[in-house]
Amino acid sequence: MGSGFLFLLIKYIFVIYFLNYCKSKKRNKQDNTLFLNTCYSANGNTKGTNRRKKLLLIDNKTSVSNLLSNKNKLNYGEQNETNDNSGLIHSKLYKTEEIENNGLNNFEKDKINYIKKIVHEKETIYALSSGKDLSAISVIRISGPLSKIILEILLHKGVEKKDDKIGSYPTQLSEGDTKKKKRKWNLEKIIKLKKNIESRKLYYSKIYDNSNDIIDNAMYSYFKSPNSYTGEDVVELYCHGNPFIVKEIMAAIEYVNNILYEVINEEKEKIRSRQIMHDDNLDPIEQTLFDLNNFIKIRESKRGEFTQRAFENNKMDLLQIEGLKELLFCKQKIQKKIALNYLNGYAKNIYLKLRNNIKKLLVYIQLKIDFEDEHIITKKKKKYINMFIKKKVNNAIKNIKTILKRENIESLNTPSNVLIFGNVNAGKSTFMNYICNSDISIVTKIKGTTIDIIQKNVKIFNNDYNFCDSAGISTLANTKLEAEKDEKQKSVHKKLESIGIKKTLHFLENSSSVFVLININNYFNELKNVISLLNVKFMKNAKKTPYFFVCINKCDLQQNPERLLKIKNNVKKMLLNFLNPRIFKKFSKKIFFISSKKGHNINKLLLHFNRTMVNKQSLHNSTININTEKNKIKTNLSSDNKNIYFLPFERHKIYLKESLKHLYFVQQNINLVDFDIIAEEIKLAVKPLHEIIGKISNEHILANILDTFCIGK
Repeated sequence: MGSGFLFLLIKYIFVIYFLNYCKSKKRNKQDNTLFLNTCYSANGNTKGTNRRKKLLLIDNKTSVSNLLSNKNKLNYGEQNETNDNSGLIHSKLYKTEEIENNGLNNFEKDKINYIKKIVHEKETIYALSSGKDLSAISVIRISGPLSKIILEILLHKGVEKKDDKIGSYPTQLSEGDTKKKKRKWNLEKIIKLKKNIESRKLYYSKIYDNSNDIIDNAMYSYFKSPNSYTGEDVVELYCHGNPFIVKEIMAAIEYVNNILYEVINEEKEKIRSRQIMHDDNLDPIEQTLFDLNNFIKIRESKRGEFTQRAFENNKMDLLQIEGLKELLFCKQKIQKKIALNYLNGYAKNIYLKLRNNIKKLLVYIQLKIDFEDEHIITKKKKKYINMFIKKKVNNAIKNIKTILKRENIESLNTPSNVLIFGNVNAGKSTFMNYICNSDISIVTKIKGTTIDIIQKNVKIFNNDYNFCDSAGISTLANTKLEAEKDEKQKSVHKKLESIGIKKTLHFLENSSSVFVLININNYFNELKNVISLLNVKFMKNAKKTPYFFVCINKCDLQQNPERLLKIKNNVKKMLLNFLNPRIFKKFSKKIFFISSKKGHNINKLLLHFNRTMVNKQSLHNSTININTEKNKIKTNLSSDNKNIYFLPFERHKIYLKESLKHLYFVQQNINLVDFDIIAEEIKLAVKPLHEIIGKISNEHILANILDTFCIGK
C-alpha cells in the first residue's frame, strides 16, 4: 500500500513536470517568431494550379536591414527546413541596395527606409529663421533626411485612435507612457508615429516634449525633396514667438539625437545576436550602422547653411545667392529691384549672353584652325577671317565696358550725399534742422556760423540720404583763389570760414544732388554768385556735376503772388542765359518757394526730390543691351520689354577685367599670331565669365557671401 502510493505520487509529479516543460517550449517558440508571412511563388499562374504557398520565418534576432536584397525580386529557390518540427520553410533573402517591394509589407519597408535615413551621411540641421526677439510668431526650419521623422516625434502624443485617418499606423499609448516620465523608444514605436503629411500644406497640432508635456500649439508644413528651398526634406514650425517656447522646441529637436541613439544601440544588439547565431556577413548599411559611435545626426545650422545646401543641390546659383544677400540687407527700393532681378535670373541672362557670344567666336576659330594647318586658307581669306574675329572681339569688349562703367551695387548701401548749398545767411542751417527734425546745426543771426560740414542720415520716403549742411559762400569768393587771398589780413573767424568754404566746394564735387538755397530778399546777387562759381567749378569736369534743386527761401517774408511769379521767371531766365548749357541740363525745371523756419512747401520739395533721384537712379541702372551676333542689332534682355534694373558686384568687375585683358591681346595681335593662339586667348577670356556665373566651384567666394547671412537662412 505504501509503495503503491509512493509510485503514484512520483508518477503524478513527473506528469506535472512534463506538462510544464512542454508549455515552456511552446512559449519560447512563439517568442522567437516576430511575424509569419505567406509568400507566393513568382512563377504561379492566376488560376492557382501551379502556385505553391511558402512561409517566411524571420527570427527576432535578425536585423531589419537584413531584409535588403541584391536583386529586384525575392529568391525562394534555396529553401531549408528548420530543425524544429514546425514544418516551416525559411526563404533566403538576397541583399541589395534597392528596397524590395514584393514580399515585404509596408511596415518592413518603413523599417528599411528609416534606418537608411538614420545612417545617412548628411546631417539634419535646424535653426530659428525668424528673429530672436519677442514676437507674435516664430519660425523654426529643419532640413535634412531626418526632418519628417523629427516632426513625427514632436507630434507623438497627437496620434491616437481617432486620428487613424491621418497616421499610417495607429498608436496606442500604454499606461506607462501616459505617466509624466520620459518615454522609452524603439524603431517600431517611431514607425508607428508615421503620418501621411501632404507636401506644401499647412497643419495645426500640439507639440510635445519627451515627457509627453505640451510645449505649444503650433502650425507646421512639410516640403518634400527636391521641391524645397534646400532641395532636401524641409519642415517649418510656426509657433508662438516667445523665446522661452522657441528654446523648448529647439531643445526637443536636439533631444531626438538621444532617441535615435537608443534605436541605434538596439539595432546593434540585434546584429550582434544574429552574427552569433548565424555567422552572417554584414551588408553595407548594417556595417555603417554598426560603426556608428558618437551619434549626432541633428544639430543647429551654421550661418547661411540652408542656402549653402540649396547651392549644393543646384536649387540656387552663385548670382542668385548674391541677389539674396542684397535683398536681405537692402535699404532702398532700387536695391530691392536689383536684388530681385538677380534672384529671378535676369542678371544671369546678361552674363550668359556675354559668355555665349564669346564662346560662339571660340567655336568659329577652332574650326578655322584645321584649315590653317592644312594650308587651305589663302592670305586673302585669312585677312577676311581676322577682320571678322576682330569685329566680334571689339563687340565683346564694348559689352564688358558697358558693365564696367556702371557703379557697384555695394555703393547703393551707402546713402548718397545731398549738399545744402548757398550764400551766407540764406537759411541753410534752419533748412537742415527742419529736415532732420532736430537742432543739429547752430542757427544764429550772425553770418557764417557754420564753418564745417555737418552730416546726418535722413530717410525720405523709405530712401536713405546723407544730408550735409555746409559753410555759406561769400559774394566775394567766386572762385577758390579769391577765397584764399589775403589770409593774413583776415580775422580768425574769416580764416575758419575760408577753410569751411573749401570743404563745401570739395563736397560739391562728391554729392549726388544739391539744394541751392537763395534768400528771396537778395535773390539776384546770390543767384549770380552761385552761377559764376558753378561755371568755374564744372567747366572742365562736367561728368561730376550733381543734380540741382533751386529753392527760394524765406518766402514767408514776401506774400505778394505777382511778386513771387516775377521772381520765379527772373530766376529761370538767369539760369538759362548765364549758366553753362551742360550744367543747366542738371538743374530741375521746378523752382520751389519755401520757408525753412515755418516749413512751408518743404514736404512738396522733398517729394519731388525723392521722385527725381529714384527715377534718375532707375534710368541709370535699368536696361542693359548686349549686342547679339548681328552686330548692328541690340536686343533687350527682358522678354516682356520691361526695364531690368542691373548693377554688377565688385567681384564681377574683377573677373570682367580679367576677361578684358585677354580680349585686348587678341584685338592688338590679331594679324601677328596663329588661330590656335587666338583660340587659347578667347578660351581664357571665357573662363572668368564662368567664375561670375558660378559654373566653376569656388568655395572661398561662397563662404564669404554666406558668412554675412543669419543662422536660419
